[in-house]
Amino acid sequence: MKKILLFIALFTITIMASNAQARIGFTSSDIKKEFANPKYNLITGYTDDNIYYITITNQRALVIYYFNTYQICDLVIIVPKTQGDLNFYVETYNKQYVINSNNTWTAYLSDGILHVKLTYLEDGGYVFTWKP
Repeated sequence: MKKILLFIALFTITIMASNAQARIGFTSSDIKKEFANPKYNLITGYTDDNIYYITITNQRALVIYYFNTYQICDLVIIVPKTQGDLNFYVETYNKQYVINSNNTWTAYLSDGILHVKLTYLEDGGYVFTWKP
């Protein structure tokens, strides 16, 4: 029974981690509704280039959703909080998606194909970029 509960817990964590990612094609109102719970610390705004975005925070990362002029999400940036969270995402992506290289994956989802890229930043940080 303990093994079944552990499996369910790990499965739920994996779903939650990937749940916040694949929102390409969703409207801003869809995302606001889904992450309305205050625990996600949802913030909206505009970039200097007047691009609308929504940020949410989950247990493992800051997630930034960018929208086109029709308020449809067309880019997602995921900033893992720690090295452990980065490792978690890489392991998850390696299991769930097609590995193209050490830092790129292709996600074949029911509603389309997404490309995921891990970029290491000059300041020592790292981000995942999701786009069609």
